[in-house]
Amino acid sequence: MPRKKKQTLDPSRRGFLKTAGLASAALAASLWLPRRARSAPGGGSIKRVVIVNAPGAPRWSATFDAQSDVMRNPWGLLPWSLVGRGAAPAWGFSRMLLQRPLEQTVTDWAGVMYPYLTSDDPAHYNVVQPSLVKNAEWKGALLPTYADLAGQVAVVRLTGNPGGQFDGDHASARHTLTTGFRSGQIGLLTAMHYALKNQLGGAFDSLYALPAVSIGEPAWSFGIGDYAGSRPIFLTSPTGLPTADPGTSLSPWGKQAEAELDAAFQASRQAFMAQSASDFINDKAAGDAHVSQLVNPALQLSNTKSTVATLGTLTDGTTAVTNAMLAEVFGLSSDVTPAGDILFDVFGALNSTPTPVWTAAQNPFALNGALAVRLLQIGSPMVSLSVGNFDTHSYEVIDPQAKKPQTVQTVQLSRVLTGLAFALQNVADPQAPGQSLWDSTVIVVCSEFGRGGGNIGTNGFNSPNGQNDGGSDHDPFAGWPIFGGPVTAGGQLLTDTANGGFFHQNRVFTTLLKGLGIDDLNNPYLPYGTFAPLPGLVQGV
Repeated sequence: MPRKKKQTLDPSRRGFLKTAGLASAALAASLWLPRRARSAPGGGSIKRVVIVNAPGAPRWSATFDAQSDVMRNPWGLLPWSLVGRGAAPAWGFSRMLLQRPLEQTVTDWAGVMYPYLTSDDPAHYNVVQPSLVKNAEWKGALLPTYADLAGQVAVVRLTGNPGGQFDGDHASARHTLTTGFRSGQIGLLTAMHYALKNQLGGAFDSLYALPAVSIGEPAWSFGIGDYAGSRPIFLTSPTGLPTADPGTSLSPWGKQAEAELDAAFQASRQAFMAQSASDFINDKAAGDAHVSQLVNPALQLSNTKSTVATLGTLTDGTTAVTNAMLAEVFGLSSDVTPAGDILFDVFGALNSTPTPVWTAAQNPFALNGALAVRLLQIGSPMVSLSVGNFDTHSYEVIDPQAKKPQTVQTVQLSRVLTGLAFALQNVADPQAPGQSLWDSTVIVVCSEFGRGGGNIGTNGFNSPNGQNDGGSDHDPFAGWPIFGGPVTAGGQLLTDTANGGFFHQNRVFTTLLKGLGIDDLNNPYLPYGTFAPLPGLVQGV
């Protein structure tokens, strides 16, 4: 299936070409033409990877791979005629991805909630693309909905343990996802980082100004032994970034004392705590080594009005990218989000107020997504970020105990993904003039397992009124969305017909490694012979 046209900075391409001079028009037109992904530093088509982790396990079958089984997909397939602005994807498009959430105050399940969730009324969905008008640099561009991206998103059906026992435990399943194995102390982001550094050798530091970065999920950055030196920088949240560089304020004897204290701290831990001490020391060392990059004001994205904090340019090569511009794309605050934006419905549902007001601190999904863009601009090859907690055992639609509608999380996740796609398509690759970050970046959306069947009512929903608050059960199978410039399977559903339809999830990560140009010799943790890369998913693999 051919890729859909990229989002543009001018919503009226035809009008622009009519009024611009021939040379200018030719240059402007080049911004809309598909560009081939450039070769990455490792020799493949991928230069950067973003892992978007939705812990707790959403209903993947209903959210990203809508199947007709009501036990796994109570929302059903959304008629493409309601939202389609191109060809429908081979993977089933679910209502969940565009669902406007109900207000917390709604209590009538049979009379209001169920009909609303299963309705085909366009008023119940996000079918309007908000226009970016707060910042003139965006030239009124239309922000895509998830439906607009559908032709560029491949969905892979997979599981962490094909054909084997699945205990349905969050801890073991998450361990499998973040480390690649049920046991072990090496995170997948660490292993991928290690392989890339092996491949590039001394050229790594000149090609990537930052190491990998993990935001919000420490297991991605585990690492011991030979892998300790490849652990990503770990941030609990974007607000944990430093704001001042201490420079050389610490005297040599102070540094020696600090090193001795670190050694004493590690020695005082018994064997079962040695990893925690090592993690702390490695995190501190990585932060110290890169503090000059981490204090960049452009990483302080909570200031959603900042037009001073800039980093890099748009693909025109001249327009500086400000924090205010990214704040508008990701909807970080109500100050930069138009009333027609679906985020008004999200925060209205959360706040139960007619005029929702929110700040960046209240929208951590978006804050993490915007920070990922900035980290790629600075020079990180890999970023993992956590978004929300989708532990939907019960009250999947509205949770009166937590006082929130849980469906808002899916809408927020969808917005982060569309924001990433739009920003990466329009922000210049600092290492490749004329190219965007999108051209050599792949985004993978994942969680430890899926949900469905067995523990839910005949209508497939978790009722909020006590009749069926047991909720959807743990399911070892999921559908992961994968998109970005190097992805060649846009709009397709990839299944393993030889193994019940599901690939092992580690094969997605080896596909990324192969796309990064990494030889098997430099990839001892996830050997290609054990986890064969998926052919046809990304360019050159």
